Amino acid sequence: MTSQIQPNSASESVPAPPASVFAARTVRNPQPPSSTIEQSQAEETAGPQPEPAAPASATPHRGLLWGAGLGVLIVGAAFVWWQNSDRSGAGQPPTNAQRPVAAPRLVALGARLRLDKLLALATDYQVAAVAREELAAATLTASGAQSQFDAGNLADALAAWQEAEKIAGPAVLKAARQRHEALLRSAHLPDIPGFQSPTAARLAAKVAAAEQSAGAGDCLHAAVLYRDAGFLVADTVRETARQLEQLAAGAVERQETPMALYFYSYLIRLDPDHPAARAFLYRNRFKPGENTRNAAGMTFAYIPPGHYRQGSPDSEVGHHRDETLHEVTLNRGFFLGVAEVTQTQWDAVMGAGDAARRLTLLKEKPDFIGAGLPMHSIRWDEAVAFCRTLSARDDRSYRLPTEAEWEYACRAGSSSAFNTGGEGLSVTEANIDDATNSARLAPAPAGSSGHANAWGLFDMHGNVWEWCADWSGSYPAGAVSDPMGPADSQMSQSELALKTVRGGGWNVSAAHARSANRWETSPVAATDYIGFRVVLDADLTAP
Repeated sequence: MTSQIQPNSASESVPAPPASVFAARTVRNPQPPSSTIEQSQAEETAGPQPEPAAPASATPHRGLLWGAGLGVLIVGAAFVWWQNSDRSGAGQPPTNAQRPVAAPRLVALGARLRLDKLLALATDYQVAAVAREELAAATLTASGAQSQFDAGNLADALAAWQEAEKIAGPAVLKAARQRHEALLRSAHLPDIPGFQSPTAARLAAKVAAAEQSAGAGDCLHAAVLYRDAGFLVADTVRETARQLEQLAAGAVERQETPMALYFYSYLIRLDPDHPAARAFLYRNRFKPGENTRNAAGMTFAYIPPGHYRQGSPDSEVGHHRDETLHEVTLNRGFFLGVAEVTQTQWDAVMGAGDAARRLTLLKEKPDFIGAGLPMHSIRWDEAVAFCRTLSARDDRSYRLPTEAEWEYACRAGSSSAFNTGGEGLSVTEANIDDATNSARLAPAPAGSSGHANAWGLFDMHGNVWEWCADWSGSYPAGAVSDPMGPADSQMSQSELALKTVRGGGWNVSAAHARSANRWETSPVAATDYIGFRVVLDADLTAP
């Protein structure tokens, strides 16, 4: 017999579960049924009624079910919030509608902060040198803005700070651009075509972003980007130099001298002290004896780097004990005047008529004064002043030769007493005093006596002695590189400090005009048998 279980009463029936939370969110303002409304109206008329006690068996079931419903409601609400926030883009800045409105005080302080950054950049970029009036006007306006701010006039302060930014911004940006261009020029990056590196790409992107900000009117951001771009210049130089170094080394290994010259010529502009580039260019960029001419009408011949034995053997006629033989290496090539500086060339640098005026005051004989004659009767410091003045006018480096450079250039590869290859010298080969009636006994026009040596230099023997840069001192005992003679500090306290002169003159015999012969005199001596010739340093960075 089938048994049926019947509920004890209507109050014990299990209540239906509440509607799903997702379904509930879809119902707008649900209306209660009419019977429920009538019941509520009746309750309002009768007043509050005591609630019947719930059956003991029903209470735990209702609590459990309503708790479960509340949990579902909370989880559902969290899921809906997560979905909405995910669709709106996590991590995105809030929209203008969501963004709280800043207080006027904060807005004004933000404007002041932007101006402070601009003025700090103005100091870094030395804007006063570019736009002094604009910077002064911006500073004055900023001072007025601060007064308004302190008085509580926030709107006026904000307007004044913004106006100061409009004045200072373009000036700072102009200075930032100029400084950046100067950095590029000093690094020689514009001289290097077609070479790119990762840092160079970042540098170009930074500059492009700066110009984009400038076009949008944000001068502060543009100036900051230019400052950051400046930090990349040194890294760009290093990376580009590494590229060029590798390309040049490869060309040298393949014995492709023209290609190696091309790469090293650019590398030396980025790194003027690069040892491999300097050595290769000094050896290969110019030919020995190659000529160049300057605006003063002076011609120079290229003297390549190399090594030789300075001094003379004991067996050489005229040998003196201070001519100790030793090895000298010259690592730098240089240009040397093909003849002594003439009186015409002196006038071209020191002023028209200056040579004749000086020599006339010294009561020189007429045959010692003339356009093509060597400039003589000048002190050592006056010869140095000529080089300094010429350097400033020509924007190139001119100087007196060192004693080692002078002898190396005079020999031009020879090892005999004279660069003619012989052990003797006659008046037909040089303007010297050979104790015969053929001696001139006065300076001859520069470059007119005898023949040029193997590197195209005249008058390295005779005519006039030539000032050298060195103080007089003993030769070192062993081999040396690029010797400069005693330092100034070593000679400053010496009462007998003398400067070296070389080559002999019209008033001495052949023995004193030898390649190795040394002589010295006081730097303040000004005599008609001492002149000078000039070194032009080879500019390896020139295109």
